[in-house]
Amino acid sequence: MPKRSGSSDFVRKYALMGAAARLLEIKREAEALIRQFPDLPRVKVKPTIIIPPGATMPEAPPRPEPPENTPVRAKRPSYSEISPKHDRRRRKSMSAAQKKAVSERMKKYWAARRKAKATKSQPAKA
Repeated sequence: MPKRSGSSDFVRKYALMGAAARLLEIKREAEALIRQFPDLPRVKVKPTIIIPPGATMPEAPPRPEPPENTPVRAKRPSYSEISPKHDRRRRKSMSAAQKKAVSERMKKYWAARRKAKATKSQPAKA
């Protein structure tokens, strides 16, 4: 479908009308706020930097170097550096027999849980 030649002008015209109406609303809101708070115009507000789309942020100025007599904070030693014999807590590995015992115990445990759930969910017979 071909584009109408005047459609963008038509849209722009309504956009400008909407923007003008919104600016009028904002102006009225500001006047109402100033009436409610008479000291408001005297309040100093830090200006905000508005960066247009596509622009890049300005780079921050470099931080100044600290004076030479400033003490440097030392790195805190790790626990293993303080006490090498207490490096990390290590668990003993389980033997094959221990693993099998745990496996059988857990199989029994889960079988009992399934059985209890099955009897609980069955309706009572009258």
